[in-house]
Amino acid sequence: MLSTYHKYNKLAEDANVLIVPSCGFASIPAEIGLMYLEKHFAGLLKTVECYIRLDMPKKCQWGLGDHCLVHYGTWESLVHVLHKMPKTLELRKETLGDIIESEPPELKRSFLHRKDGNFWFPYPGPDTDVTNMSQKYLHEKKQRKHVYVKNYCLLPKLFHFLVIMGMYLYYYLSRFKCFRNQLWKHPKFYSLGFFSHKGPSEKNRKGTHYSFTLTGKGWDHNTQSDATPNKSLSVKVSGIDPGYETTALALGVAAITLLKEYPKMPKGGVVMPGAAFRETNIIDRLNNNGMKFEIL
Repeated sequence: MLSTYHKYNKLAEDANVLIVPSCGFASIPAEIGLMYLEKHFAGLLKTVECYIRLDMPKKCQWGLGDHCLVHYGTWESLVHVLHKMPKTLELRKETLGDIIESEPPELKRSFLHRKDGNFWFPYPGPDTDVTNMSQKYLHEKKQRKHVYVKNYCLLPKLFHFLVIMGMYLYYYLSRFKCFRNQLWKHPKFYSLGFFSHKGPSEKNRKGTHYSFTLTGKGWDHNTQSDATPNKSLSVKVSGIDPGYETTALALGVAAITLLKEYPKMPKGGVVMPGAAFRETNIIDRLNNNGMKFEIL
């Protein structure tokens, strides 16, 4: 995504061609969830903490037998991500360095923190970068104040901490082609059963639910933005089968929205969903087709 931005953004702007990447899970729930939060906040947002939760069938929590959750295709992409991580970090610093460095202190937490009786850790996917790029675009093109966002995900069992530690080990070992080939050849073994060539059964897919709980803090309309935030609001985005049904829904609705409401969207460039769909009715389309939005 960062590479696409650097390669094609200027070319797309000059040609009036709009490119909207990251239109699947989890970027669409996170990005459009933030749009929904801003729409109902009735004030000026400063920070948002997004807690991403996957509730899976109990048998799948241990990754044993035929109870895997994710197909090999995602694992293959993950190995590529680990291998290219140094380049990704370089591009992230080049693109978002000023935003990362100016992060408010209230968003800084330890790697593992406890909330509502659960352990949470920073979401490892690229979706925080996607949101930051949307905010960067809105700040530069629309002169909107930057909203700082942090994404966290749930550690259902302390046992799953082994998976996280394994990813750190694989990050270093993935520099070697022979080990990358081993990861691709034996996904089930190296992921403790959570990924496989066979993929999840329909029962396991339908039995997996997701939720994004976004809590925003900021100021009401009568308070200056240099004062202590005095307003808070939480919203929730939820649905089922994140890897298949929700991904297809998100991509399909994004495409339909682009075709039907293109005049309301940016004219060109590589623009993330939160900025590209900001003036459209994408929330209603998603809500009417199985992705639930609600104020808590």
